[in-house]
Amino acid sequence: MTVAIAASTIARQAFRLMEMRPLQSFGENTEEAQAAAEQYPEALRMMLEAYDWSFARRMIRPPLSLPGPNDATDPDLPHAFLLPDDMLKLRKVYGSGIRYRVDGMTLRASERQILIRGTFHLTNEAQLPSDFKLTVACQLAVLLSPKLVTSRTKRVELKDDLSAAFQRAITSDQGTASGTRLDGLPQQTSDDWAAGVMR
Repeated sequence: MTVAIAASTIARQAFRLMEMRPLQSFGENTEEAQAAAEQYPEALRMMLEAYDWSFARRMIRPPLSLPGPNDATDPDLPHAFLLPDDMLKLRKVYGSGIRYRVDGMTLRASERQILIRGTFHLTNEAQLPSDFKLTVACQLAVLLSPKLVTSRTKRVELKDDLSAAFQRAITSDQGTASGTRLDGLPQQTSDDWAAGVMR
Protein backbone atom coordinates (compact mmCIF):
# COMPACT_ATOMS: atom_id res chain seq x y z
CA MET A 1 0.00 0.00 0.00
CA THR A 2 1.43 3.35 -1.04
CA VAL A 3 1.44 6.24 1.38
CA ALA A 4 -0.27 9.35 0.02
CA ILE A 5 1.63 11.68 2.34
CA ALA A 6 4.46 13.35 0.45
CA ALA A 7 6.49 14.34 3.47
CA SER A 8 5.50 12.70 6.72
CA THR A 9 6.54 14.40 9.96
CA ILE A 10 6.13 11.00 11.65
CA ALA A 11 8.60 9.36 9.27
CA ARG A 12 11.09 12.20 9.70
CA GLN A 13 10.86 11.81 13.49
CA ALA A 14 11.41 8.05 13.18
CA PHE A 15 14.70 8.66 11.36
CA ARG A 16 15.77 11.18 13.99
CA LEU A 17 15.07 8.57 16.67
CA MET A 18 17.31 6.14 14.76
CA GLU A 19 19.93 8.93 14.61
CA MET A 20 19.77 8.99 10.83
CA ARG A 21 19.22 11.75 8.27
CA PRO A 22 15.48 12.54 8.24
CA LEU A 23 13.59 11.75 5.04
CA GLN A 24 12.42 14.69 2.97
CA SER A 25 9.79 12.57 1.22
CA PHE A 26 8.60 8.98 0.86
CA GLY A 27 9.30 9.49 -2.84
CA GLU A 28 13.07 9.67 -2.39
CA ASN A 29 14.87 7.12 -4.52
CA THR A 30 16.64 5.51 -1.56
CA GLU A 31 16.42 2.18 0.22
CA GLU A 32 15.53 4.00 3.44
CA ALA A 33 12.61 5.86 1.85
CA GLN A 34 11.25 2.69 0.27
CA ALA A 35 11.46 0.84 3.59
CA ALA A 36 9.74 3.73 5.39
CA ALA A 37 6.93 3.92 2.80
CA GLU A 38 6.38 0.18 3.19
CA GLN A 39 6.40 0.13 7.01
CA TYR A 40 4.66 3.45 7.76
CA PRO A 41 1.07 2.16 7.21
CA GLU A 42 1.86 -0.87 9.39
CA ALA A 43 3.26 1.27 12.22
CA LEU A 44 0.22 3.57 12.13
CA ARG A 45 -2.20 0.66 12.11
CA MET A 46 -0.40 -1.12 14.95
CA MET A 47 -0.64 1.96 17.15
CA LEU A 48 -4.29 2.65 16.29
CA GLU A 49 -5.19 -0.97 17.12
CA ALA A 50 -3.22 -0.97 20.36
CA TYR A 51 -5.61 1.19 22.40
CA ASP A 52 -9.12 2.67 22.42
CA TRP A 53 -7.98 6.16 21.36
CA SER A 54 -10.60 8.90 21.69
CA PHE A 55 -9.65 10.54 18.36
CA ALA A 56 -10.13 7.27 16.42
CA ARG A 57 -13.23 6.07 18.31
CA ARG A 58 -16.70 5.92 16.79
CA MET A 59 -20.01 4.40 17.78
CA ILE A 60 -22.17 3.01 14.99
CA ARG A 61 -25.17 0.84 14.25
CA PRO A 62 -23.85 -1.47 11.52
CA PRO A 63 -26.21 -2.44 8.69
CA LEU A 64 -27.61 -5.94 8.42
CA SER A 65 -25.68 -8.11 5.98
CA LEU A 66 -27.59 -9.73 3.14
CA PRO A 67 -26.46 -13.37 2.86
CA GLY A 68 -24.92 -14.55 -0.39
CA PRO A 69 -26.24 -17.61 -2.24
CA ASN A 70 -23.79 -19.92 -0.47
CA ASP A 71 -23.87 -18.23 2.96
CA ALA A 72 -25.48 -20.10 5.83
CA THR A 73 -27.09 -18.50 8.87
CA ASP A 74 -25.57 -19.36 12.22
CA PRO A 75 -28.47 -20.80 14.26
CA ASP A 76 -26.88 -19.56 17.50
CA LEU A 77 -26.22 -16.04 16.15
CA PRO A 78 -28.85 -15.53 13.44
CA HIS A 79 -28.29 -11.82 12.68
CA ALA A 80 -25.29 -10.76 10.58
CA PHE A 81 -23.98 -7.20 10.29
CA LEU A 82 -21.41 -5.67 7.97
CA LEU A 83 -18.50 -4.04 9.76
CA PRO A 84 -17.12 -0.91 8.05
CA ASP A 85 -13.97 -1.38 5.96
CA ASP A 86 -12.21 1.38 7.90
CA MET A 87 -12.91 -0.12 11.33
CA LEU A 88 -9.66 -1.57 12.63
CA LYS A 89 -10.87 -3.05 15.89
CA LEU A 90 -14.18 -3.77 17.57
CA ARG A 91 -14.03 -2.48 21.14
CA LYS A 92 -17.49 -3.16 22.54
CA VAL A 93 -20.96 -4.44 21.63
CA TYR A 94 -23.59 -2.70 23.75
CA GLY A 95 -26.62 -4.42 25.23
CA SER A 96 -27.33 -6.71 28.13
CA GLY A 97 -27.02 -10.38 27.29
CA ILE A 98 -26.14 -9.90 23.60
CA ARG A 99 -23.98 -12.71 22.29
CA TYR A 100 -21.77 -12.03 19.27
CA ARG A 101 -18.82 -13.23 17.22
CA VAL A 102 -16.75 -11.53 14.52
CA ASP A 103 -16.18 -13.55 11.33
CA GLY A 104 -13.92 -11.54 9.04
CA MET A 105 -15.81 -8.31 8.34
CA THR A 106 -19.13 -9.78 9.52
CA LEU A 107 -20.43 -9.44 13.06
CA ARG A 108 -22.88 -12.20 13.98
CA ALA A 109 -25.17 -11.44 16.91
CA SER A 110 -28.08 -12.81 18.87
CA GLU A 111 -30.08 -9.56 18.44
CA ARG A 112 -31.41 -7.82 15.33
CA GLN A 113 -30.31 -4.30 16.34
CA ILE A 114 -26.92 -3.58 17.85
CA LEU A 115 -24.76 -0.63 18.79
CA ILE A 116 -21.00 -1.02 18.66
CA ARG A 117 -17.90 1.01 19.47
CA GLY A 118 -14.73 0.62 17.47
CA THR A 119 -11.38 2.09 16.51
CA PHE A 120 -11.31 3.49 12.98
CA HIS A 121 -8.47 4.05 10.54
CA LEU A 122 -7.07 7.58 10.19
CA THR A 123 -4.45 8.67 7.67
CA ASN A 124 -4.38 12.48 8.00
CA GLU A 125 -1.48 13.27 10.33
CA ALA A 126 -3.01 16.68 11.10
CA GLN A 127 -5.86 14.87 12.90
CA LEU A 128 -3.50 12.97 15.19
CA PRO A 129 -2.46 14.25 18.64
CA SER A 130 1.23 15.05 19.08
CA ASP A 131 1.84 12.35 21.71
CA PHE A 132 0.28 9.74 19.43
CA LYS A 133 2.38 10.87 16.45
CA LEU A 134 5.53 10.38 18.53
CA THR A 135 4.34 6.87 19.41
CA VAL A 136 3.84 6.02 15.72
CA ALA A 137 7.32 7.43 14.97
CA CYS A 138 8.77 5.18 17.69
CA GLN A 139 6.93 2.15 16.29
CA LEU A 140 8.13 2.96 12.78
CA ALA A 141 11.71 3.26 14.06
CA VAL A 142 11.38 -0.14 15.79
CA LEU A 143 10.06 -1.74 12.58
CA LEU A 144 12.85 -0.20 10.48
CA SER A 145 15.68 -0.78 12.97
CA PRO A 146 16.52 -4.42 12.08
CA LYS A 147 17.33 -3.25 8.54
CA LEU A 148 18.72 0.23 9.20
CA VAL A 149 20.24 0.24 12.71
CA THR A 150 23.40 -1.81 13.20
CA SER A 151 23.75 -1.26 16.95
CA ARG A 152 21.90 -3.82 19.07
CA THR A 153 21.97 -1.39 22.02
CA LYS A 154 20.29 1.29 19.90
CA ARG A 155 17.57 -1.15 18.83
CA VAL A 156 16.86 -1.91 22.51
CA GLU A 157 16.75 1.83 23.24
CA LEU A 158 14.21 2.32 20.45
CA LYS A 159 11.93 -0.31 22.04
CA ASP A 160 12.26 1.46 25.40
CA ASP A 161 11.41 4.76 23.68
CA LEU A 162 8.30 3.13 22.18
CA SER A 163 7.12 1.82 25.54
CA ALA A 164 7.58 5.23 27.21
CA ALA A 165 5.92 7.13 24.34
CA PHE A 166 2.99 4.71 24.30
CA GLN A 167 2.34 5.11 28.02
CA ARG A 168 2.60 8.90 27.70
CA ALA A 169 0.09 8.93 24.82
CA ILE A 170 -2.33 6.78 26.85
CA THR A 171 -2.02 9.10 29.86
CA SER A 172 -2.62 12.10 27.61
CA ASP A 173 -5.71 10.50 26.06
CA GLN A 174 -7.25 9.38 29.35
CA GLY A 175 -8.72 12.80 30.11
CA THR A 176 -11.32 12.28 27.37
CA ALA A 177 -13.51 9.85 29.35
CA SER A 178 -14.67 9.14 32.88
CA GLY A 179 -12.40 7.21 35.22
CA THR A 180 -13.95 3.78 34.64
CA ARG A 181 -12.90 1.27 32.00
CA LEU A 182 -14.67 1.57 28.66
CA ASP A 183 -14.31 -2.07 27.65
CA GLY A 184 -16.70 -3.43 30.28
CA LEU A 185 -14.00 -5.40 32.07
CA PRO A 186 -13.34 -5.06 35.82
CA GLN A 187 -11.19 -2.07 36.75
CA GLN A 188 -8.38 -4.31 38.07
CA THR A 189 -8.04 -6.27 34.78
CA SER A 190 -4.49 -5.98 33.50
CA ASP A 191 -3.71 -5.05 29.89
CA ASP A 192 -0.11 -5.52 28.78
CA TRP A 193 -0.28 -2.95 25.97
CA ALA A 194 3.45 -2.38 25.82
CA ALA A 195 4.17 -6.06 25.16
CA GLY A 196 1.67 -6.02 22.32
CA VAL A 197 3.39 -3.21 20.47
CA MET A 198 7.01 -4.22 21.08
CA ARG A 199 7.30 -6.42 18.00
